[in-house]
Amino acid sequence: MKRILILIHHVKDEAASPNFGKFKTALDAFVDSSKYTVTMGALRDLVFEVSPTGMDIYDPKRGFSLADFDLVVFRIVRKEWSRVAACCQFLQAKNIPYIDSYNKPAAVSKASAAFVGRAHGIPVIPTLFSRADLLTEMVHTDAIPFDYPFVIKDQNGKKGRLNYLVQNKEEALAALSTPGETEFVIQEYIPNDGDYRVLIMGGEIALIIHRQSEAGAYLNNTSQGGTAQLIDPAELDKSMLDDALRAAALDEVEVAGVDLMIDNRTCRHYIMEVNSSPQLTSGAFPERKTKAYVEYLQRLAA
Repeated sequence: MKRILILIHHVKDEAASPNFGKFKTALDAFVDSSKYTVTMGALRDLVFEVSPTGMDIYDPKRGFSLADFDLVVFRIVRKEWSRVAACCQFLQAKNIPYIDSYNKPAAVSKASAAFVGRAHGIPVIPTLFSRADLLTEMVHTDAIPFDYPFVIKDQNGKKGRLNYLVQNKEEALAALSTPGETEFVIQEYIPNDGDYRVLIMGGEIALIIHRQSEAGAYLNNTSQGGTAQLIDPAELDKSMLDDALRAAALDEVEVAGVDLMIDNRTCRHYIMEVNSSPQLTSGAFPERKTKAYVEYLQRLAA
């Protein structure tokens, strides 16, 4: 029996939706049910998971994984390009065909970047992504695959905003209880002695800034009170620099601020994020960053 999954952007009333229940009923009238089954799903109902052992995308409400299907159809996606990009990367990795083929894997968000990186061997932090209400239910049922403490942050957050280190279920539920349709990334907490902002321009490392949080604080961002110092690239292992360069290249970002962290227990490094608009004229060492940027632009224009 071959299984076909049809994904639309979102659905509130399955029976009434012409693009969900009624659409499936119309298809079932012609499907050879002895050989094929058609399942409907919604992109906004999916949970996206990256772990040390692989990747998965699943619908906890309807009880399926994208890996269960022989064909996936993106029918109406609207603004859900981040979810589509992550799905495409997952499906390509699993050799599952999908249509339409103009949909491509791309690092257009924290979540989709984690899938792109994981598929290409970039060391990424174990990550979950979904709507706040779906993640809230997973917290309630102890279905989060990380031990406490873990990190909860806004999918679109910048400069450390809406970014929490939660110690228990109560703190996790409080962090997820923001108004509206906020979407969150949940990540395993990596004990660290700070992180590294690797500024890359045109496939070359321009400078590296080590950032460290205040005593007793969690966030290393200078915008959240952290301190910063320039370091010699030779202080980092070559594999770390290579992964930072590969991550920027995979994300197709010429001017990138790649955030890198080292686990102070295992010495394993992780690529946290590739920033396509790194602070240049603000933050730490603005003159050094701006000078490097101008030199890069002049080389391009020469």
